[in-house]
Amino acid sequence: MNVRKNLQTYLKANGLSAASLARRAMVPRATLSSWLAGTTPSNIQHLKAVADATGHTLDELIFGDLTGDRGRHDDRDQHEGMVPGLLIPGKDGTYVGLFEVRLRPVKRQS
Repeated sequence: MNVRKNLQTYLKANGLSAASLARRAMVPRATLSSWLAGTTPSNIQHLKAVADATGHTLDELIFGDLTGDRGRHDDRDQHEGMVPGLLIPGKDGTYVGLFEVRLRPVKRQS
């Protein structure tokens, strides 16, 4: 996990304090401070909130490199919910890759 390094890089590059990022992400300041001290994050909702506040994906925050300023991911692949570069055509006309799946209830039709 690169959370500590990535957060330190992001804060330095953007001239932010841990407290200001915690406010922006609406997570406890102590949580962010403990991650910066090297504690392994245990709350996925807090991680997601911080990733959103930095304009990066959860994967980038945990495993990636936040040195580049990529901004928010509104320009994703032409397919909603796909991470760019991770869509690989399969042999039978299907696609293999990393997808974001959203489930929502639907009304049954009579």
